[in-house]
Amino acid sequence: SAFEEKGGVEEKLQKEVAELQEKVVKVKSKKKNLKKELKEEEEKSDNLKEKLKDKEEELDKIQSEHSELKERSGTVEDDLNNRISELQQSAEETAAEIEKLKEDLNSSIEKAADLQSQLD
Repeated sequence: SAFEEKGGVEEKLQKEVAELQEKVVKVKSKKKNLKKELKEEEEKSDNLKEKLKDKEEELDKIQSEHSELKERSGTVEDDLNNRISELQQSAEETAAEIEKLKEDLNSSIEKAADLQSQLD
């Protein structure tokens, strides 16, 4: 009868509505997780920028001391040459750390951008 058909249709619609509501909840949950992940990635980016800045300052100090010592190296040659070698090695290591931090930072920025695009 038409009454039974109507009841079946209503039941079917209610079921579809329930499924859609479930999907909405899942999407909202995923979006919330993505926002949280994005925030963490942005914090990681900021921390890496800070570390990078510190390392660049460290490298500047090392290079500055290195230059000063090179200028005065005629006087206490052996000690200065040892210190110069240490500073050159330290500068190379610090420069390598800076490159690594830049790579990590770029990776973090890309990941944050990817997360942001998933939110949009």
